[in-house]
Amino acid sequence: MEGIRVSIRCFGMFRQFGDVIDVDVNTDSSVEVIKSAIANYLGEKYRDIVDHSVLANDSGILPGEYIVHTPMELSILPPVCGG
Repeated sequence: MEGIRVSIRCFGMFRQFGDVIDVDVNTDSSVEVIKSAIANYLGEKYRDIVDHSVLANDSGILPGEYIVHTPMELSILPPVCGG
């Protein structure tokens, strides 16, 4: 299976890793697979925060089963707390 590169724009606590990180995944990977690749890239220490974050494109937040067919740019948005 061919691979694609997905560029992830970082926001919130993910900014410590730079403005953008790139992960390589198989073509036709789901958002959940991409999130797993992000966690692998960042390290196990960050897996829980990645699992609780969402990925979005220019149109909105993507469900976990959304399939990415081509190289693209997404944003990772960490969970937000406030009062």
